[in-house]
Amino acid sequence: MTLKRQKPISWGKKVIHDALTNSFHRLSYTVDGDYLSEYLQIERIGRGFIIAAEKPWNGLTRGDLGTYIFQYTLSGTGTLRIGKNVHRVGPGQAFALVIPSDHEYYLDSHDKTWEILYIIVRGELARRLFQKIISSIGSTFDVPENAPLIQLLEDMYGTIKQREVGDIFEASRLAYAFMMEFYRFSLDIVPETYPPIVRRAMDCIKQNYSTLPSIEAIAAQQGISKTHLIRTFSSHVGIPPGQYLIRTRLEHAATLLLSTDSSLEAIAAATGISSGNYLGKMLRRHLGMSTEEYRRKQGITAV
Repeated sequence: MTLKRQKPISWGKKVIHDALTNSFHRLSYTVDGDYLSEYLQIERIGRGFIIAAEKPWNGLTRGDLGTYIFQYTLSGTGTLRIGKNVHRVGPGQAFALVIPSDHEYYLDSHDKTWEILYIIVRGELARRLFQKIISSIGSTFDVPENAPLIQLLEDMYGTIKQREVGDIFEASRLAYAFMMEFYRFSLDIVPETYPPIVRRAMDCIKQNYSTLPSIEAIAAQQGISKTHLIRTFSSHVGIPPGQYLIRTRLEHAATLLLSTDSSLEAIAAATGISSGNYLGKMLRRHLGMSTEEYRRKQGITAV
C-alpha cells in the first residue's frame, strides 16, 4: 500500500504529514536540526485498516533506512516474510524488524483486512535495544491486547493524533517510554525451552519481585533445594536467581525513576529494596550515574 502525502500541516516547530489511505491514519514528523534523532526519536506512528492487497513493504527497497519498526495486529491477518521463512501474523501477534533487512510484509490476496498499530523509531538506542530484543525473543511474538506495551502504544498514538506533542523533546520522551516498555516486555518472556523449575522461578520473580523474601522461598515452593535451584537456573539463564531478582527490581526502579517524581524511599518500598539510600547506590552501579543525573539527563531526551 502506498500512502499519499497531503500538503504538510505546520504545527509549532514541526511539520506533520497526515496520510489517509485505506482507512489508515499515519502521522510522520520531520524537524530541521532534530539532533535527538541520533539517539532516539519517533519516525512514524500509525493505526488503521489495510483493505487492499498492494505492493509489499520491502525491507531492502523502502526509503526509511536506519529505522526500526514494531507492528501489532489488532484484527485480520497479514503475511510477513523474513528471509526464506513466511509467517502469518494474526490478532494478538506482533513483529519487530530492522530496516534495511531481508523482509517484506503485506496483505495477501485471499485476506480481506489487516488492522494494525505500529511505530517506527530511529536512533542509536533504538538500534541497540531492537537488536538485543530480537536476539532474545525473535522477530515475531505474541502480545496480549491488554498488555501494558499495547496500551502504551495506543495512548501514544492518541496523544500524537490529538496534536498534544509540542516539541522534539516530548516526541523523544514518548519514544523512550515505548522502548523501555518493549524491552521490559521482552524480559518478561520466558523461553519454553527452559526446564519447568527455571520457568516457574522466573515467573515467581517477575510476579512477586517487590515482596519476595528470599530465593529459599522459591525453592521451597517447588520442593527442591536452594543449591539445585541456583545450579539449574544459572546454567540456563546465565546468572543465579538472586542476581535475576536484583536485576528485575532495578529495572522496575529505573522505570519508576523516569515515569514518576517519587522519592527514592518510595521507589525502594515499591520494588522490594531495603532503603532509598541502598537503592541509590545500586542504581549508581547499574546506571553508571547518580539518580539525580539520570533523571535530569533522561528528562531532556527521554521519559
